[in-house]
Order: sequence, then structure tokens, then C-alpha cells
Amino acid sequence: MQLCIVSLSMPFGLVCVAFECGSENIFFAKLPTNTKVLSSCFFGGIMIRELTIDDFEKVEPMMAALHKIHVENRSDFYSENAHPLTKKEFKAMLKDKSKIALTFAENGEIAGIALATIKDRTVRSIYIDAIFVLEPFRRRGIATRLFRQIQDTASEIGAERMDLMVWAFNAPALAFYKSLGMQEQRIVLEKQVK
Repeated sequence: MQLCIVSLSMPFGLVCVAFECGSENIFFAKLPTNTKVLSSCFFGGIMIRELTIDDFEKVEPMMAALHKIHVENRSDFYSENAHPLTKKEFKAMLKDKSKIALTFAENGEIAGIALATIKDRTVRSIYIDAIFVLEPFRRRGIATRLFRQIQDTASEIGAERMDLMVWAFNAPALAFYKSLGMQEQRIVLEKQVK
């Protein structure tokens, strides 16, 4: 199936229209005003786009689930917090030009998110703060697509590298990032004394 995709900027927001060439099958996706679509493929209504304030109600539980994983495994570093991301913090993140905040949406439903920060120190780099995919959407390549979109952004802005941190308890995440070419940069060790 070959799709033709047209994006129209309307006063009420961006509308993406896709239609199957030679047929009457048409797919519509209305996006919030000023939404930047980064990657789209309308096979099943799939799209990677920037997060907007309208996404907070979907993103906040995802951040809470991610935080819970860390609390359960490293309560010495992370404390219980039902809402680790407030709406005020989310809004500030979206306005911050050094932040990259993406979502992978399928048929209008947010399936995963990626958050990263552009760092300008001795060299320009991107630090991946989080990639999280909801359980029903896992093992379908969504995290890989989000990672690759951040990698594309890194290339576009002239970043020399991407960094991230993975806890030792999170072996699946470590394997995932290594499969995408990430390498160990440093190893932090600890020893309990009590």
C-alpha cells in the first residue's frame, strides 16, 4: 500500500491527511496548534511528534510508572512520589529550548515518550533523560524509533555524542541501548558499609 501524506496548517491546528493512492481510504489526525511533526507513517496512524501541554494527562502517569521502577529497585536514591512530574514542571520543560520532548503516537494514542536535554559544555551533546513505552506497546520498535529520532536531532544540531545513564538493576534497558550502539563511558561502583 502506498500512502500520500499532506499536512495542512489550519487556524485550529495542524491536520495531517493521508490517503491510500488509488483508493478511498483516508486517514486524518488533528494535532494541537504549533505541533511539530518529526516523523510520520500512516500505516496504522503512527507518528512521532513534539509533546504539547495537552499531553500532560497522558505523560504524567508514564513518568510516575518510570519513577516507581526506580523507587522499587533503588529506594536509597529515589523516594515515593505519586506525581514525580508536575504540570508546572512539564510546562517549563516544553518551553525550555534545551529540552527535547517527543511522543510516539499510534492512532492518536500516546504509546511512548522520549525526553532529552541538549548540553553545551566542552562539546555539544544530548543527554537522554528518559525513554518510556507503555506495556501494551512494548517490543514493537517504538523505543528504537524514539531513540533514532533523538539521534537524528543530535546530528541536525551538530552534537558530537549522546549520553545517558542506566542503573545496573535495569539489564533490559542496558541491553537495549547497547544494541543501538551505545557504549560504556564510565563505571560507578558502590559498597554498602552497614
